[in-house]
Amino acid sequence: MNSSKPTKATNHLRESSIAVIIPCYRETDHILDVLANIGDEVKAIYVIDDACPDLTGNLVIQKSHDPRVEVIHHSKNKGVGGATFTGYERALKEGHKVFVKIDGDGQMPSGDVVRVYKLMKENGLDLAKTYRAKRNDGSYRKLISIVYNILFKIMFPGINAWDMNSKPKIMTREFY
Repeated sequence: MNSSKPTKATNHLRESSIAVIIPCYRETDHILDVLANIGDEVKAIYVIDDACPDLTGNLVIQKSHDPRVEVIHHSKNKGVGGATFTGYERALKEGHKVFVKIDGDGQMPSGDVVRVYKLMKENGLDLAKTYRAKRNDGSYRKLISIVYNILFKIMFPGINAWDMNSKPKIMTREFY
């Protein structure tokens, strides 16, 4: 047991009540690794099984023994947006102060959640996101992302951001 006194930053993380939202559709190959690498500073993890044909949520229920994890099943597929919204609504209902959206495919190291949150707070931001230096998507998905990012830059020319679909996306309750 570690008997060291928590630092101010550690106390701030605890007071921030971080909830991670993971919408899932066909994520059985990666979800358990993603869950295993989420830092202890996170208070709740909501896995939203978006009517997965591979039963990702059931796998999590059977194999994950992390008490922070709650699986929410959709009976009909609502898409990534609908699944994400379900997670945000659950985090709001439970009173969490920080919402983190990551994917269950393992493309983004889930251990980065706390690191990015700390940088966000150090800089006084209510919203933060990362970008992927290397993508594991197919060419069709990459093309859609390029078009989406071009449209975003046209619509919001003052925002200098890359890879708008990348995660984690971290926001405060007030920003949401």
